Amino acid sequence: MLLPAGSTLRDRIRIAAALALFGVVLFQTAWLTEDAFVTFRTVDNFVHGYGLTWNVSMRVQAYSNPLWMLLVIPFYWLSGEIYYTAIALSMTVSLLAVWILCARFARSGRSALLAAFVLVCSKAFTDYSTSGLENPLTHLLLAAFYVVFLDRGQDRRAVFYLALLAALATVNHLDAIVLFAPPLAYALWSRRGRDAVVDCCLGFTPLALWELFSLLYYGFPFPNTAYAKLATGLPLPDRLSRGVDYLYNSLSIDPLTLAVIAVGLISVLCRRDRAGLSLAAGVALYLIYIIFIGGDFMSGRFLTAPFWGGILLLFRYVDLRRPVLWASVFCASGLAALLAPYTPFLSGAEYAPEQALEHRDERGIYYQNAGLLPSLRKEAGAPYPDHWWAVRSREVRRGNLHPEIMPGLEEGMFIALAADDSTVVAA
Repeated sequence: MLLPAGSTLRDRIRIAAALALFGVVLFQTAWLTEDAFVTFRTVDNFVHGYGLTWNVSMRVQAYSNPLWMLLVIPFYWLSGEIYYTAIALSMTVSLLAVWILCARFARSGRSALLAAFVLVCSKAFTDYSTSGLENPLTHLLLAAFYVVFLDRGQDRRAVFYLALLAALATVNHLDAIVLFAPPLAYALWSRRGRDAVVDCCLGFTPLALWELFSLLYYGFPFPNTAYAKLATGLPLPDRLSRGVDYLYNSLSIDPLTLAVIAVGLISVLCRRDRAGLSLAAGVALYLIYIIFIGGDFMSGRFLTAPFWGGILLLFRYVDLRRPVLWASVFCASGLAALLAPYTPFLSGAEYAPEQALEHRDERGIYYQNAGLLPSLRKEAGAPYPDHWWAVRSREVRRGNLHPEIMPGLEEGMFIALAADDSTVVAA
């Protein structure tokens, strides 16, 4: 394992315990969200020879996480099953990211344990360390970027590796470029030379290739969802109001997430380290970007990356081996989690809060129908997830169209047959 200099056997044991702690909480909160199945349908079509499509006859990029989709494809091809495959892959990638935090940013095994505890107190980070979305891969790439930037920033090829990681993260989700742009610009400014510019351009080859492919294959450089979500027609004041409301929502049900971001930024400001300030600028700009676009309908989804950046900065720039600081962070994190309405490490198989929809708690809405622990309670071989959308879809596939699986328009969707009973129409 890559561990800090001077690590002892006790440190290794504590890091292993930290990973185990995070893994256990991840297991008890693991789930898939409905939006993940947009990507999974594209994965399924590709594996069955229909290309990277949503409807097999239309080349439309309905997904917004190409790199995550490409990572899922080989595992789905091998397993032939998406639910447990996606959860296992998400958990593995998340644990790798947390291992980097514990081994390269925490200054001791004791600090690693604290880091894991802070993570499992964050509802947003815990929820979206699975969910089937691209968040875990963004966390892993961001952690690797921070390692190269802070520990290998003076290496001759550092700019190339930084640009490569930034490009991969951007292919994973275009929004991520906001996090990486300031430190990458600082690295280029520090090197100042033609070689650095060339290295940066070479590093961005994956993004350039993907954009070229997207333009030729789909006819557009960006996902279809980007045009839909960013061209809402809402006036700027309304978008800003919704963005602020998104942060307020997070503060009300998951206060630790924003608190860690703030403390991480403050810890860098107090040190006045230029490299650290460029990383902090990326986190701050990402928060501004979230407000500018009006937030998201999933509470905390867009906050996991800046939270991850904040905790990396906190453990890098603050010596949490000091007992007073260690105890302060531990108590504050635990108290914030216990006072919040949804405490991740206390969540179990029965998780289904009554106010989930009101609080935009996406996991609370779908957990009983798409959570890992509930799935293990089902009879062997029972179809899962068992949300009514999934149940209805399986019946449609079998041709079993009955009134009880044809919800009315008041539920937002319906199924109808053509006059000759030969065509299914789903809206």
